[in-house]
Amino acid sequence: MTFIQYLNYRSEYENLASGFILPEDKYHGTIESMKWFLKKGHTINRFRKGFDDATELCHHVLKEMKK
Repeated sequence: MTFIQYLNYRSEYENLASGFILPEDKYHGTIESMKWFLKKGHTINRFRKGFDDATELCHHVLKEMKK
C-alpha cells in the first residue's frame, strides 16, 4: 500500500466514523483507532449505516500494513 492509498483509506474511515459513537480520539483514521474500532466499535455501532464498510476497510488497511 502506498502512502497516498493509506491517506485515502484514512479519509474514508474518518467519513464513515463521523456517523458512529466513538471516544473523541477514535474518530481519526490512525492505525490505533482502526485497531480499537475492530475490537470495541461493534458494541454500539454494529447497526449503524456504514459499519460493515468501516469494518472491511479497517481489516484491509491493517492487513496491508502487516506486509
